Amino acid sequence: MTRWEVIVKYLGYVLLFNAFFFYISAAISFFLHENSLTPLLYSAVVCTILGSFPQIFVERIEEINFREGLAISVLGWILTCFAGAVPYFMWGGEFTFANALFESVSGYTTTGATILRDVEALTKGLLFWRASTHFIGGVESFCLFY
Repeated sequence: MTRWEVIVKYLGYVLLFNAFFFYISAAISFFLHENSLTPLLYSAVVCTILGSFPQIFVERIEEINFREGLAISVLGWILTCFAGAVPYFMWGGEFTFANALFESVSGYTTTGATILRDVEALTKGLLFWRASTHFIGGVESFCLFY
C-alpha cells in the first residue's frame, strides 16, 4: 500500500532543495541589477511555499517502502525538471516552454546539451541557475549510483 502523504512530504524536500539554489541565483541577479531577478525570485518563493506545506502538515516519517521510494524518485525528477524550467520560461528570450524544459532537463541529467546559440548571453543569475541544475543533477546521480 502506497502512502501518498509520504511521497508528498519527500517531494516537498525536493522543492525546498531547489528553492535554496533559486534564492542564491536570485541574490546574484539582485546584486548585479539583472532583469532575471523576478523569474528567479518567483520560482524560489513558489518552490518554498509548495515545499513547506508538506513539512508542516504531514507527520514525521520513520521509513519508506520500495514503492514509495520509487515514486519519490520518479516524481521528484519530473517535478524538479518542471520547476527548473520556470525561470527560463518567465525570462523569455529564446525560451519557449519546450526550450525551457529542454534546458532544465539537460541540466539535471548533466548531458550538457543546450538550445542556446550564445550561452554567455544569459544573465549571471540565470547562468548560475543553469550551473546549479548541472550540480544538482550530478549530486543526485552520484547518490543514486553509490
